[in-house]
Amino acid sequence: MSSQFGAPQTFRQIRDAAASANVLGEKVTVEAAKALAESFGEATYDYATQTWHWDESTYRVLGLTNDGGDPYELIFSRMLPDDRDRIATELQAAIDNAVGLSGQYRFRDDAGHIRSISFIGDVEKDTAGNPVTLRGLAFDVTEQVRLAATEAVQSATRSRAAIEQVKGALMLSYGLDDAASFAILARYSQASNLKLATIAQRVVEQMGQKRESSVTLLQMLDAAVVVS
Repeated sequence: MSSQFGAPQTFRQIRDAAASANVLGEKVTVEAAKALAESFGEATYDYATQTWHWDESTYRVLGLTNDGGDPYELIFSRMLPDDRDRIATELQAAIDNAVGLSGQYRFRDDAGHIRSISFIGDVEKDTAGNPVTLRGLAFDVTEQVRLAATEAVQSATRSRAAIEQVKGALMLSYGLDDAASFAILARYSQASNLKLATIAQRVVEQMGQKRESSVTLLQMLDAAVVVS
């Protein structure tokens, strides 16, 4: 697999939007919010060109240097042997069968430290049902980042039904735990400068509408942050 670099425009708009530490609308510390916002990377696989696209946030999250080479080869060269074959098999199966996936792996970064990364991905299809991109998020679940995410979850107001509903959908769809699902919502909130509750409510409204089966939960989150 060859590679080209770049990020989907929607992700770029989200990432480049103004961020602040209190857009969550919850009692979350600046440190926790910053850790959540910086713990994600974005990547896509283009079916037409059979290439992987990583943005710079992915390299930052993984602690790797963008040397202009194939990111697929880079990450697998650093992945721990116990995880390498399993992840390669799961990833290829997702590409071949045009289905979403989620999982976790360990690897060594440029500094030689072992990091744990979780990932989720969805396949976006055209109107004819043909796969166009496999699109996903990778997020650092190394202990110190996990602690920040857990702090944010524990600090949030849990009585907000929309937040809990969307968290539950993320957990069910991607096999995530409570902290990881909250971290995804927090990331969109931080990067879009919208309150987490606002985003969650917009996603819930989309979930209640009749939509094409090809519309993914990540696409709903994207739509939630661009609604005027």
